[in-house]
Amino acid sequence: MINDLRLAKVRQELLLKAAQMNRDTSAQGKSELHSLSKFALALGSVFVVVYGVILLALG
Repeated sequence: MINDLRLAKVRQELLLKAAQMNRDTSAQGKSELHSLSKFALALGSVFVVVYGVILLALG
């Protein structure tokens, strides 16, 4: 249960950071950073899923 809360907090922080990065960038670099933000969010989501599967397998 605590691990699930930690994972949710990490995911929320990633989403918040990505939103802040998108808002703070200029129009010129926005598309590149947007792609990186999407990649970071996807990577974070994959991490959360893999971690959850490992917890289920061990638990």
